[in-house]
Amino acid sequence: MDNQGFLRWFIINHYGDVVEHFTQCIRRAAPALSSAELFWRLHFTLGTVVFTMASSEALRDIARHDFNEDIDVEGLVRRVIPYLASGMEARTD
Repeated sequence: MDNQGFLRWFIINHYGDVVEHFTQCIRRAAPALSSAELFWRLHFTLGTVVFTMASSEALRDIARHDFNEDIDVEGLVRRVIPYLASGMEARTD
């Protein structure tokens, strides 16, 4: 829990303006989402981005070894964006 609290503090203090801008863009793009639903989707999006970037070297090694795919960090970003966009656009039931 302490690590999560620190991570939240770090992100807000170092990237707060970016997170706020991103949140407002998503809110405008998906006005039907409740604040709680927006929170969860942003949480899952941030988690995916952090994991992908923190593990980028390992992911690139796996892609190279298992799929004969040579991918750079920009390629990772291009692959993850459609996935994240789909999650942000998903229907709420």
